[in-house]
Amino acid sequence: DSTSSGMDFLIELFDFDIDEISFFRLDTSGYHPVSSAGYKLPFLHRYLNHKNITFPVRLFPGQTGNYFIRFKSSRRNVLEPIIRSYDDFICYSLREYLIFGIFYGVLFLNVFLNLIYFYLLRSRYY
Repeated sequence: DSTSSGMDFLIELFDFDIDEISFFRLDTSGYHPVSSAGYKLPFLHRYLNHKNITFPVRLFPGQTGNYFIRFKSSRRNVLEPIIRSYDDFICYSLREYLIFGIFYGVLFLNVFLNLIYFYLLRSRYY
């Protein structure tokens, strides 16, 4: 029953160039760290091993939550959090990686064909 169980969401940040970022949940007993990530932490330290920084959120029907993000960066950053369900996140990620695969495939094919042309024509100016 989906009404008695919680819904899992992800908060996703597209800016990967953040030195340190921490995600906290606030309840009646205080602040609780949920997860940390950032450029200065190992990649495998992230909640999900994905190029974008993600933090988990679980909410139950009728429940509200207070969450805080603390970040530190030596560069200018744009914090643009997106809240997605896990299903939406997986669909988005697969579509994005498919597009990246097509892009890099065409790029590799272009380099490969140019190397063949260079070899066949033996022209330095090609």
